[in-house]
Amino acid sequence: MMIHISLTQLDMLEGKETLLADGTGDLKGDRLVYRELEAPGYLHEVTFTDREIVLKRKAEITSITKLTPMRPSESVVESPFGVMRLETRLNSWLKNDDCWSVEYQVLSGSDIVLHQRLTWNIKGAAE
Repeated sequence: MMIHISLTQLDMLEGKETLLADGTGDLKGDRLVYRELEAPGYLHEVTFTDREIVLKRKAEITSITKLTPMRPSESVVESPFGVMRLETRLNSWLKNDDCWSVEYQVLSGSDIVLHQRLTWNIKGAAE
């Protein structure tokens, strides 16, 4: 089903909020596909189930971030320079008809390199 999607990112380390996507997306059950606002050639896919949330980004740098409630998971980033694997920790999540949200951290060793909240506002999903 074609829907309207807006995605905001809140950088929890810097307190900065950014609009990353605002346009159409394709929602099929637990799977949402959309493109970036500033780089429409970059494809994103989010799969959001009770057991796992998977964030995929297909671009020059490709990433697959797995977020699992109550246990550490992994983010795999592939670039022309090689493959990097980092630990992820899911802090909180919300999923309903008009909003999906995750707050998570990415770690390199014991250092937090990313702590963000992503919120997908979805219009047209319940219609």
